[in-house]
Amino acid sequence: MVSSFGDLNGAGNQQIWIEVRRTGQDWGANRTDYWGEVRYYGNGYGSWDNRGGAWGWEANFGGAYVGGRFNVPFDQRFQQYHVLWAGNFSRYHDGEGWLGGFYSSAWIDTDHTNIGDGGANVTEEPAPRIPQIPAAPHSFSTVNITPTSFGVNYARGDNRGAGIEQDQAIWRRVSDGADVWDDGGPNGYTSPANGAGPRLTPGTEYDVFVRSRNVRGWGPWGGPIRAKTLSGAYVWNGSAWAPTEVFTWNGSAWQTAEVNTWTGSGWSAAG
Repeated sequence: MVSSFGDLNGAGNQQIWIEVRRTGQDWGANRTDYWGEVRYYGNGYGSWDNRGGAWGWEANFGGAYVGGRFNVPFDQRFQQYHVLWAGNFSRYHDGEGWLGGFYSSAWIDTDHTNIGDGGANVTEEPAPRIPQIPAAPHSFSTVNITPTSFGVNYARGDNRGAGIEQDQAIWRRVSDGADVWDDGGPNGYTSPANGAGPRLTPGTEYDVFVRSRNVRGWGPWGGPIRAKTLSGAYVWNGSAWAPTEVFTWNGSAWQTAEVNTWTGSGWSAAG
């Protein structure tokens, strides 16, 4: 809250007073609400004018303008003050939730010798930031690619005013668009090889998307990053073993084949 008196330049001891007070925030509307008030202080001096609306006043509350006319009747001449205006107004934050401070002023203009003219002003501080949903994760990279898994490193996006509470990663097979794993607990890294996820199919492409959540909700998806699991079969290229992709004929086209090895009791994906 800020308030200020300003002396009027008449012969008496009259003043103008302005106040601005923050009353709350509406996160859904992305705004801060305020209360403003303007008073004329006669301070018991006894000035009066029975002509209705004889004097003028105006105020600017951070760009919201109000104004009008007033007078002090004879029977109210010793009243300490008169409220010229009191009410609510709002200011809206930017897309990142910020709202800067602002200047407010009020002015009284009379033709009364003992009252005169004058103004007062205040500067309200910046409002607390209203949190927004997090920005999308970024800086994706793949690591540890095998026939049945790979890992994805990423960086969280800006939390935009509230701490990130959870990330979510979706693993999607490229060939048919099917989601094969919903990782509900990554934190800068996601991989089915951690034990919670499925074994991926050798020689298959997958897209990985990641998003973050804070108190305001889920942010946009980051990614995708795409990687292909190794085929599970290798050939010698003259200096090293290199992964090779194995295909089978399905009667009309070649399709990726999954290579399995015998464990002694059953077949399992190679890798």
